[in-house]
Amino acid sequence: MSMKRPYIGQSIEVDDEQKKEVLNDHVWFDTVQAANHLRLSIGALRNLTSNGVVKYYKLGKRRNRYLKSELDQMLLSQPKGGAYGD
Repeated sequence: MSMKRPYIGQSIEVDDEQKKEVLNDHVWFDTVQAANHLRLSIGALRNLTSNGVVKYYKLGKRRNRYLKSELDQMLLSQPKGGAYGD
């Protein structure tokens, strides 16, 4: 039996064990922690989030959560400085 891939924004059913595995295998930040990690103000992070520059996940109806690994990847994918000619 093949499983269909969900469309963007479509919910998928997962059991509690799968949820625990995903949540425990990663380092998650709330908005304040993510802003501190990126050395941005909370307002700047919210702007980047709403503009689609920073990826986030919803926890409940209002709380944004950010994966540390994705924030690090975003930072490393935009090199700047003398070695790169900028």
